[in-house]
Amino acid sequence: MEVHSGLKKSLLLLVGAQFFYSAQAHADCPLGASKVSPLMCNSYEFGMPVNITNPTGNPSLTVMDGHVGIGTLSPAARLDTVYGVPSGNSADSFVSVKSGATVNTASNYTGTISGVQGRVSTGSSQSGTISSAHGVSGNVYHAGTGTLVYASGLQAGVSNLSSGVVTNAYGVGISVPVNSGGGVITNYFGVYIDTPTAATNNFSIYSKGAKNYFGGTVGVGTENPGSELDVLGTIRTDQICDRSGANCKTISAGWSTGGGSGSVTNIDTGTGLLGGPITTSGTLSVDVGTTANKIVQLNGSAQLPAVSGVNLTDINASKIAGKNVSAFTPSADQFLSFDGTSWVNKSVAISDVTNLSVQLNNKIDASNMPANCGANQSLTFSSPLGAWSCSDIVFTAASLGSQSANTVLASPDGVAGNATFRKITTADLSSSIVDSLWTISGSHINRPTGNVGIGVANPTTKLAVAGEIQSVSGGFRFPDGSLQTTAASSSGGSTGSPTFAMISAYNATSVTAASTWTKVSFGLNPSGSTNILQNVTFNDTDSRLIPLKSGYYRISLAAEMSTVGSGAGSMRAAIYINGNPYKITRTLINYTSSFTQTVLVDGLAYLNGSTDYVEGYVWFNGTNTVTVNAGQTATTLSLDLIQ
Repeated sequence: MEVHSGLKKSLLLLVGAQFFYSAQAHADCPLGASKVSPLMCNSYEFGMPVNITNPTGNPSLTVMDGHVGIGTLSPAARLDTVYGVPSGNSADSFVSVKSGATVNTASNYTGTISGVQGRVSTGSSQSGTISSAHGVSGNVYHAGTGTLVYASGLQAGVSNLSSGVVTNAYGVGISVPVNSGGGVITNYFGVYIDTPTAATNNFSIYSKGAKNYFGGTVGVGTENPGSELDVLGTIRTDQICDRSGANCKTISAGWSTGGGSGSVTNIDTGTGLLGGPITTSGTLSVDVGTTANKIVQLNGSAQLPAVSGVNLTDINASKIAGKNVSAFTPSADQFLSFDGTSWVNKSVAISDVTNLSVQLNNKIDASNMPANCGANQSLTFSSPLGAWSCSDIVFTAASLGSQSANTVLASPDGVAGNATFRKITTADLSSSIVDSLWTISGSHINRPTGNVGIGVANPTTKLAVAGEIQSVSGGFRFPDGSLQTTAASSSGGSTGSPTFAMISAYNATSVTAASTWTKVSFGLNPSGSTNILQNVTFNDTDSRLIPLKSGYYRISLAAEMSTVGSGAGSMRAAIYINGNPYKITRTLINYTSSFTQTVLVDGLAYLNGSTDYVEGYVWFNGTNTVTVNAGQTATTLSLDLIQ
């Protein structure tokens, strides 16, 4: 190797076989360099440290400072290569700089292998502005007059030359940006392509084949796409199909100005239309007419036909017969009058009635009136008919007005005079109502003998009532003079009359669905059974007991269930409150023939005395059908108020 003294901090390497080979391969080292071997020198000429070693036959070069040129005497970069392609026709490939890394190991290698790695770092003290930085920069300069068929500023590819597996192959892989130093990355572009204009045909991206996948949204003409594909402009395509590839529309066929084309499969007609349903072709028409549920159609003179307008409201007409109508709201007793120019609101005046005096003279004449009117009638004049007639005198609620409560329209009490509204007195009652059996003293009335029946035709006691007796205040006084203001306690500890109920199943209930809860059917007064209801109602349709008093109830269900055949399973009975299971009892059975078992379930629950209700349910998970037996001694549901 020869180090030329004319280069300040530059080194020229003329590369040949092995490390370098030239006519001076065996020459002595230049001044200032020590010869280590026939092909190796060690020099620190001009302050530029250069270390050349070949300990194992593989040459190694280390340049501590300055530039290195390969094929050039004036390197302009840390490593500057100038490679002249041989002249003449050749099919060989020429590489200016080639880097390769080979891993030969049987063990796993978890690191990253890079053939060429480019990196630009700014120092921690850098605070100015750097206009551009490139980790890897590639460019093709064509200065000749010939044809360059393929030029690529950056060429990347993946080759699998063995039986191994390449899991993911990327022609160009771009990692996510890292911003961990507290700074700001204003805009990040995974791939940024400037606007090309120099070529005849300019393409920013040209995908020659295979699939193209975009994971996010794609915007064409917009930097903020609002959907998977957002195009600001015109879309040109041959066909539009749904996601499954069906229902395609060929765009070249176009859409007619009257609408789309296709075939009709079904058109139904709604209210006001006739002619449907149409499954292939047909004509729809409007259901017109002047009868009920029809649509009114103008006649040949562009006029509405004669129909009733009695139900029309909020009609605002700006013109009548081509003349303007006053926009002022009419007052009471006004009519619409034409003043020669427009229609206006006007109160009736004598001048508006033609020949009024003549008409009145003709009407106010005894010969035009009835000879006599009957009792409770008055003489009235009908303006529409222009005639006098007798009409009944009728009192209405509106004519009588609002009066005091419990008053009647009557003449004065005991004397003659004009009728007024007053309360009824004993003088107003007939002798059939007030006789010698009743004595009225002020606001009191009493009967000295006999019995009184309310709802009872023949009372046998002083007071017989067919219904409920209520004491609003005060209570009840007994012969011994004691006063009872609250109800006596029952045996169950509740107030008032006792509350209890027991009903029986009067139809057998079959449990046909295994492992399914089935409601037991109960009923009132079936043949051969007795039901008890005290302050409890029973809904026969839903088989529900509904207590009428609130409190804590003891609820019991006895379900006698029978099955035929042999098998094993579990019989269960449950008390349901308001449609939900409250208490459940089960019995495990193993039977070889017909089998009958009573399952008892008992519980204590609070019921509100109005909306809460109780039901009985059974359950069986065997293979045979189970029957819930009917009858008072078989299946019953009962409840008793205890507190």
